[in-house]
Amino acid sequence: MSDVQTHFSIASETRESADHAEMTWIAGGTFWMGSDRHYSEEAPEHQVRVDGFWIDHSPVTSRAFAQFVDMTCYVTFAEIPPNPESYPGALPEMLYAGSSVPMKPIERFDMNLYNWWQFLRGADWKHPFAPASSIKVGNAPGRPYRVL
Repeated sequence: MSDVQTHFSIASETRESADHAEMTWIAGGTFWMGSDRHYSEEAPEHQVRVDGFWIDHSPVTSRAFAQFVDMTCYVTFAEIPPNPESYPGALPEMLYAGSSVPMKPIERFDMNLYNWWQFLRGADWKHPFAPASSIKVGNAPGRPYRVL
């Protein structure tokens, strides 16, 4: 199988349910995950089964997610430092909490060579551009970010 090719057998359908009136059901299925040709942590390529799930019809806003976190004490993966046991051989200084965020390039660039995403130490949903930023408008220089 090509490392670029991905096979999905997941279908969606709308189901009527009082509990899920604003949601769409995504049926479970299988797909190929990983790569034998890229980064070692992506290997081996293997088939994965995903259970079905409900998804909202519209995006979740920062305000709605904040309410969810307040009610459930949920912690995102971006807020949890990686466990060194899960990454044998990794340099300790490379194991820190953070998140990949979209970053617009400052200069002209070659579309084939530039990566628009950058991993930022300490970035998470409440601090989108690092610990000193917040989801409030105007908190990150040059990056107005709104609570919706």
